Order: sequence, then structure tokens, then C-alpha cells
Amino acid sequence: MTTLEPGEGYTTVEFKLNLTRPILPGMGELACEGRLVHRGKTIATSEAYLRDSSGKLLAHGTETCAIFPIAKLMR
Repeated sequence: MTTLEPGEGYTTVEFKLNLTRPILPGMGELACEGRLVHRGKTIATSEAYLRDSSGKLLAHGTETCAIFPIAKLMR
């Protein structure tokens, strides 16, 4: 979303989430790191990792988004 130009919108085309460990009350602070893998004119892909305070992986996932001009929706 941070790479969109004024007048552009996006929607999710596909996402995949892998839960590798349970997330339980009292686990403390969790950290999520996301990264843009590819940003083209009409498609963008990203990945993210969720870790506990000791760095253990709790979940990871990927997403593909379609990017489009918003003006086309207003017609």
C-alpha cells in the first residue's frame, strides 16, 4: 500500500498463511516484519514473518495484490 501512487488502488488476489507455533496469552510482545518482494505496474507481491520475543517463528505468509487505477471504478 505504501508504494501506491495517487489515483491507484489495490485488492488481494491471493494470500497464504502458515501457522508454525501457537500464539498464546502471556507470550509477551510479538514482532511482525513485512517486505515487498516485487512491485510491478499491475501486480505486487509481499511476505511477512511473525516472531516471539526470543525470535521463534510463529507464522509466515505471502500475498499477491492487483494494482489498478481508481478512476476506472468511478465511471
